[in-house]
Amino acid sequence: MKSRLIWFLCLLLVGWPAWADVPARSSYNPQPQAGDLVLPMPQGAELVLRPITVPGAGFWGSRERVIQLGDAGGGAFEGVQRSLVSGSFQDPQSADWTIWLAKYELTKGQFVAVMGADALAAASGNPADQNYAQLQGRALRQAQVMPLAWVSHQAIEDFLRSYNLWLFDPQHPQRRQALPMVDQVPGFLRLATEEEWEYA
Repeated sequence: MKSRLIWFLCLLLVGWPAWADVPARSSYNPQPQAGDLVLPMPQGAELVLRPITVPGAGFWGSRERVIQLGDAGGGAFEGVQRSLVSGSFQDPQSADWTIWLAKYELTKGQFVAVMGADALAAASGNPADQNYAQLQGRALRQAQVMPLAWVSHQAIEDFLRSYNLWLFDPQHPQRRQALPMVDQVPGFLRLATEEEWEYA
């Protein structure tokens, strides 16, 4: 596969986080902003998400939530479709809803932090990734910040499953505390839907 696949993650939340401060700059968040949601990962890595506001209190019939997918000139395979987008949860300060999307592309370093270098070598179609485990120093740092590419949808689903299991490990309840909650029910990670991605 020659084209670079860019995977964005969406956090499906059941609560609204308390956030206001600008997080510290890091290699995982080189452009920190107020409102960033920074989640811990294994090996000291981080995943940074940004809120996307979906306006309006109601779902059905709200013009603000209608998005257009496809292209009128695209023929039978890409005709225009209209769809509604919803947020994962309601903002307690307004009638709007929110979707959380990853602020940056998922990197090789983040994937390896959760899955391991052997999993990257097995999942990736990029010959350069076969040697990831042997990298050191500057070469390793450069590889760690490269966007993850050349992997299947299933590899991303496996990553999300493993990361969610890590976050929800009963031996480490402090990890769950980083997740936004309502009534002590934390959110979880998943891929964004086509509607969410188009809206964002």
